[in-house]
Amino acid sequence: MVLEIERLKNNNKKDSSNSSKPSSTNGYKKVVTNNREKSSKKKGAQINHKGTTLTSEKIEELISSGEIDEVIVVEENKNENNKNLKPIIKYEYDIQIERIVTKHLIYPDTKTKDGIQAFIYDTTNNKLLTSKGSFYSWNKEIYNLFSTTEYVHIQQELMNSLVIHVDESPIKINGKQYYLHNISDGFHTLQYVTEHRSKDLVDEFGFRKKYKGINAVSEFTNHKWANDLKNLLLEMKELKDNHLENNKVISEKEYFNFKNKYLNILYDAKEERKKDLKTNAYKKEEINLINRLIKYCHNLLLFLRKTFVPFSNNRAESDLRGIKIKQKTGKFRSVEGANIYAITKSCLSTYAKNGINMFDALISLLNGKPKLV
Repeated sequence: MVLEIERLKNNNKKDSSNSSKPSSTNGYKKVVTNNREKSSKKKGAQINHKGTTLTSEKIEELISSGEIDEVIVVEENKNENNKNLKPIIKYEYDIQIERIVTKHLIYPDTKTKDGIQAFIYDTTNNKLLTSKGSFYSWNKEIYNLFSTTEYVHIQQELMNSLVIHVDESPIKINGKQYYLHNISDGFHTLQYVTEHRSKDLVDEFGFRKKYKGINAVSEFTNHKWANDLKNLLLEMKELKDNHLENNKVISEKEYFNFKNKYLNILYDAKEERKKDLKTNAYKKEEINLINRLIKYCHNLLLFLRKTFVPFSNNRAESDLRGIKIKQKTGKFRSVEGANIYAITKSCLSTYAKNGINMFDALISLLNGKPKLV
């Protein structure tokens, strides 16, 4: 029970720096570091420091200059026994704030427009003011055309791609959590919505989700192996980048040298994990990760042997940035609306990656001549 509580506490500390969470989940947390050197001085007023206080003379001066509008006298603890004694006088300087209510009368503009409504209205010299219903109809028509043409073509192209980037993002549809999956490369984007994260749904188009992320291990378990592996991977990346700049490739000797170091770190990781099994709140997650890193060693180090395989999954994360922003400004009301977004976004993103003018592409699509097919 204690370890479970510790694990849950650590989960609350996860952000984009130590997990696969996006930076948008960091919130407004900001660590403020006190860089002041510790002083040997005692607390309170310091010797030879001139203090200031309100005196009767100062009060009279402020009244004469108009800086004080009124002096309110409050008698405290006055009774028959002390009323003739000289009181102790203390002044309290205060600013009185008046509470004022302002009533605003706003008369509606019959031509109020939002977003794309305003864009179309302005670009047609204030002649075309479209309704929200029209936008929905247009979106639905374009979605239906995309679904049977461009979207199918994107799937086929990605199936033949040498390298794909895979990621996902949770989305809200009418208050319920769904998932938007992204599969992409440098020229195509494919997004689709599923209700669960089951393997069958994730593999709907024949792609398997790529595992990523080890940073939280070192932060929450303080195990040395995670940082050692991170540094080794960065060393691999640096060598590959240097070789590419000089038109060279990683040699077999260099690859197997890195592979041996990689596996030795993971075998040491198993031993390091055994040392604190009674206090490690992540012992199950950690061994599962270690075993997975060993089992898929060939896949994870493929970027060393194949120059066209990238080191990171940044392409997929970049393609999902739009939905991250959308989730901040609004949620989907229906699964149909989410599917319309996913398919439309897939095609428009693919147009952008290939330098195709989106307006021209949409005109061609509506005329029965899709650009990608």
